[in-house]
Amino acid sequence: MKSGVFQAFGALPPSSWIMAVIIGVSATPGAFIAKRLTQALPIHIHNAILDAAIICGGVILVIQGLR
Repeated sequence: MKSGVFQAFGALPPSSWIMAVIIGVSATPGAFIAKRLTQALPIHIHNAILDAAIICGGVILVIQGLR
């Protein structure tokens, strides 16, 4: 609804709207797959994956900050 209003008033170019639809269509199946995977994983493995993702993100931020 909100994006329709923005597009009607010319604040949302068609290329941005199309890109948003493509991203949404490609991200939706991934969310369902991730839900099934996380339900099948033991909690300690799930926590280890989350910890690794946070650590990797922190390392990337520090490296980018040092450049």
